[in-house]
Amino acid sequence: MNLVIDTILSRRSIRSFTPQQINDSDLKNILECALNAPSACDKQSWHFTVIQKADTLAFLDNTAKSILKQSDVPTFRQQGEDESLSLLHGAPTLIVVSGDDNDYDSIINCSAATQNMLIAAKSLGLATLWNGHINFAFETQQARQKCRIPDGYTPFFGVAVGYADNTVALTPKEVFSDGVIDYID
Repeated sequence: MNLVIDTILSRRSIRSFTPQQINDSDLKNILECALNAPSACDKQSWHFTVIQKADTLAFLDNTAKSILKQSDVPTFRQQGEDESLSLLHGAPTLIVVSGDDNDYDSIINCSAATQNMLIAAKSLGLATLWNGHINFAFETQQARQKCRIPDGYTPFFGVAVGYADNTVALTPKEVFSDGVIDYID
């Protein structure tokens, strides 16, 4: 099978990482792939913040969970209250993907960049989790300042990156295809 297609089809969201940090070369490759994502009108309306300090990752996790505890959404509230849950699942690196508030298409551009990062990481033998919940932390000015999120940018996603803890069994991906594709002649 084609290597790119195989990488896409075999990529999974990982929710258990080893503490081993990724190397700088792999991180640089992942970010280069993000920067080369397509963007509407080639505006490239994104910003990436790389966080690898354990205390900053713990701060973001705890801050996001404290906000989730207040949610009106029951599953969010349960996640916030679950003391055993880490939203980053032990990943040693987090890449925060933020979009320019002045670009209507920034969330689309950031999504394309995020997908490039996920595929690039998989091709390098790394594990990832596209994470939206960690961004609850950035509702606080303290988290925005601590992570130096630029003014005029909104954090949309986090990409947790690391090595998969292979002691945790992965469940096969269930693909829902019935009723989601129509061919028009």
